[in-house]
Amino acid sequence: MTKIVVVGDVMLDVTIECEVSRVSPEAPVVVGRERCRRRALGGAANVAANLKALGVEEVDLYGDCGNDAAAAEIAALCASAGINYYNARTDDAGGATVKTRYTANAQLVFRHDIDRASSCTKDAQIRNTDTVNLEGADVVVFSDYDKGVVQAYDVGTLITRCHERAIPSVADCKPSNLPAFRGAAIITPNAAELTAMCDRYLPCSRDAGILASTYEFEWVVCTKGSFGIEAYTKPGLRNSTIVIPSEHTRKVYDVAGAGDVVVAAIASRMAANPHRAMREILEFANTAAGLSVEQPGTTTVTLDAVDAAQVQERA
Repeated sequence: MTKIVVVGDVMLDVTIECEVSRVSPEAPVVVGRERCRRRALGGAANVAANLKALGVEEVDLYGDCGNDAAAAEIAALCASAGINYYNARTDDAGGATVKTRYTANAQLVFRHDIDRASSCTKDAQIRNTDTVNLEGADVVVFSDYDKGVVQAYDVGTLITRCHERAIPSVADCKPSNLPAFRGAAIITPNAAELTAMCDRYLPCSRDAGILASTYEFEWVVCTKGSFGIEAYTKPGLRNSTIVIPSEHTRKVYDVAGAGDVVVAAIASRMAANPHRAMREILEFANTAAGLSVEQPGTTTVTLDAVDAAQVQERA
């Protein structure tokens, strides 16, 4: 049985599809008539949902999203997806982070965010870290949206516990929080985030391999949108750079959640076979990301869909 533990910023994603046919008489803005409204797991919860869709049998999700109606909806969606969800802040009246996207004619018109950062104290942080059960985990994933996971959980201690148990960890972290994830096996910045990391922490270099060496990462995996994925490891090692170009030009419908899909795809392949070659893992992740951007809103990509797409790519 494969098991992955996800620790991160749990959110609710809402997509409101509108029909736009006129301009408001009150101001020079369009009027959107709501046609439908969809709710989906976002952030770390979207990673967890994609892990389940990609065939991981047991997924434990640890988050910190309060006790309001949105938090209750997140819990219900997790239960429906078969995710074991552990909310660290159920006794708090605070609420969950909600991202609401308004779309018209397949285009994003406006996004409204309700941000709820963690208010955990240091004692709560230690308690929350101790309650993360790593027993039987094949991989641990950190999903950092800079909404409080670093404040809610002592991620450095969790990474140390992973090392003690020989569990690889994959971190999708924001540049401002990079030092907290020192020692993770893999980090997954996009191109802009990688540039920001190098500018901030390597003032004399933009070499991602040096970033890996400095912060003890095995791989820095950079997602580059339509240009594919590039991965870098410590300088001087054989095959220190892997380039995975996009095999097909895809219609980009919506990039929301594509980074979550990449993280989930990498972690799921590592869990299924810890000896799998990194190039093979990244090819799988690149295909999964390509499928995700063809779909509207925050979505999941299934194992069968990725396998079928890879067969088509190789034909």
